[in-house]
Amino acid sequence: MRKVARRTLLVVLAIGIPLMAWIASITGDRVIAREITAGKGNVTLLSRGYTIDRLYQSMEGPAAVHHDIRLVEDSPKELLWLTGIDCKIVAPDGESQRPQDFFCHSNLTFRSAKKDEIYQPPGRAHTPDSRLFTLIPGRMAIDLPAGFGVPVYSDEALDYLTMSLNLNHRGAPVKLKFKTEIHFVRDVDVKSSPMKPLFRRALYAYEQIGKESPHSMCMGGDNAGAACGPFIGKAASNAFLASLGKTNTVHWLIPPGRYESHVDITNQMELPFDTTGHYVTAHLHPFGKSVELIDKTDNKSLVTLHASDYDDRLGVREMEQWSSIEGVPLAKDHHYELLTTYYNPTDKPIDAMSIVYVYALDKTFNVSR
Repeated sequence: MRKVARRTLLVVLAIGIPLMAWIASITGDRVIAREITAGKGNVTLLSRGYTIDRLYQSMEGPAAVHHDIRLVEDSPKELLWLTGIDCKIVAPDGESQRPQDFFCHSNLTFRSAKKDEIYQPPGRAHTPDSRLFTLIPGRMAIDLPAGFGVPVYSDEALDYLTMSLNLNHRGAPVKLKFKTEIHFVRDVDVKSSPMKPLFRRALYAYEQIGKESPHSMCMGGDNAGAACGPFIGKAASNAFLASLGKTNTVHWLIPPGRYESHVDITNQMELPFDTTGHYVTAHLHPFGKSVELIDKTDNKSLVTLHASDYDDRLGVREMEQWSSIEGVPLAKDHHYELLTTYYNPTDKPIDAMSIVYVYALDKTFNVSR
């Protein structure tokens, strides 16, 4: 009897384990296409399924991380240039589109070898976080200017976090997935016209809780962008209060009417040298009007980005981007400020964020290394 039970168990395991692996391979986060031709490469990701069954405010919706993504498989180490990314909200079939306002954000990041460790890519400008691209409502695609890219190597694994949002839908549950394309070129394909390397800075406006914070980055959770600190209660819609050190919050409430803030972000720039910025976009919540990057030393506006909302529902319809081959000067010893404007038309406080993403020329990178 024991022998029969043991044999039965072995048969069940022999069938069940591969079956479970197969089910996971078609329902979990996965690479569904990889196209690499002379001059360009594309990797297409499809996330696991999310169910939208209630209202989800910013940073509250279902989320997951696709771990250990390889842009190029089974090849010797080679230099690649990330040139862009785009994402769409789709139905479970991976093709039919769902309303795009179910999108909260996504982050393509370097994968760290250890938990809570920020990967520092060797031979490139220091980065205070591991993020390469961030997509947000109204800006679900990034296309760096022609001839520019973020350098990564084929043996550097990437993670991709996706998080959903629901500010409007109150009907039957909606099932959806994130379909994302990562765009890159191989260095071997652009030798005749070398790419120019970019590094990224995320610049956060914030509201002070107490005294000035010595910290300069919103981090938290098991993956960059998964959370911004401990959830406490009244800072904003989902209340992560201590999210810029322990004394500032990057997610705050603003009262009815016009709101304007001026925040010094010089420390967040952390420029290791004088350089030029070539791509800029931003993140604002609904009712955000604009965010402006200002060189306070020269008393000069560098880039102003505007946001527009949907007419028939709550949400950001479009967030502007700025792209330039010539670039805008960024000086290491200058002071910088973010000017953020909102207009709250309601009679109650609303939640707000303001982040600017800058891609600047990396003068430390050497392709020949």
